Amino acid sequence: MSCLYGFWVPPYDGMMDERRCRFLYDLIIRHLPKNGLAVEIGVFKGCSTAWVAAASRRKKARGVVAIDLFTGTPSWGETWDTYPEFMKRLERNAFKDLVRVKRGDSHQIALSWKKEEEIDLLHIDGDHSEEGACRDVTDYVPLLARSGIIVLDDHDALHPGVLKAGQLLGSLGFEELSCVRGDLMKGGGSMAFQRKRVV
Repeated sequence: MSCLYGFWVPPYDGMMDERRCRFLYDLIIRHLPKNGLAVEIGVFKGCSTAWVAAASRRKKARGVVAIDLFTGTPSWGETWDTYPEFMKRLERNAFKDLVRVKRGDSHQIALSWKKEEEIDLLHIDGDHSEEGACRDVTDYVPLLARSGIIVLDDHDALHPGVLKAGQLLGSLGFEELSCVRGDLMKGGGSMAFQRKRVV
């Protein structure tokens, strides 16, 4: 149990680390409106989801949506069902009532998304290919609230597809809000974007 944050912090046994999880937590505390909605694409075993849910609960958000195929990480040569471990971590922190799980392909889920359910913070950590990352951007930008924030995980030189998704956001009228810099050799950066304010 983290005394500072008030929840059991899962092990960092996936792609996330503490810096990036704290970054997400702090973004939600600073920017998520009361009754806001946070959505994650790509949750693996739920490490980042625990941080997102803890911050969302503190902000009295209306909920968190976790989207994943829950098939491990094929690009690492690892394929297995991560859903049971994800659910166990939600239960340990009593987040099951706050987090809605949508198991499936993010692109298919976007097609059936209710337009009136605007997203206030979107964390994209799914397919890191240029096609996959850019498609998540184009699918979900129309579902974002006017002042909504998009966080691209692994926005660093080791993941050129994610960098391209960041450039796409720039062409759609978004600007960089804040970031966690990654290591030049190991990656591990995250960048938050928000629509440019009209003055």
